Amino acid sequence: MNTLLVIHIISCFLMTGIIWLVAPLMSLELLTGAWLYLNNPTSLYFWNLISVVSLWALTALVNVPTHNRLKYDSQISKMNLVYRNWPRTLIWTCRSVALVTSIGVLI
Repeated sequence: MNTLLVIHIISCFLMTGIIWLVAPLMSLELLTGAWLYLNNPTSLYFWNLISVVSLWALTALVNVPTHNRLKYDSQISKMNLVYRNWPRTLIWTCRSVALVTSIGVLI
C-alpha cells in the first residue's frame, strides 16, 4: 500500500472519526469533575472542575479551529497545533498530579 495513501487514511480518521472516541471521554471527565466537587466541595475539587472547564474551552475555541485549518495541509497550522496543545498538556498534567496526590491523602 502506498505510504501517502496510508497517511491520508489515518489523517481522515483523525480529522473526522476521533470525535466518537474523544467526545464521550471528555463528557465523562466533565461529569466526574462536577460530581466530585458537588459531593465534596473542597478547593482541590473546585480547581479540578475549573481545569476541566478550561480544557473544554481551550479545545473548542483554540484546538478545534486549528484542527480544521489542518485540512489545508499548512505547515503553519501544524506548528500552531503543537504550540497550542501545550496549555492543555500542562493542565492535564497538573490535574493528574493533584488528583493522584489526593488519592494518597484519602487512603
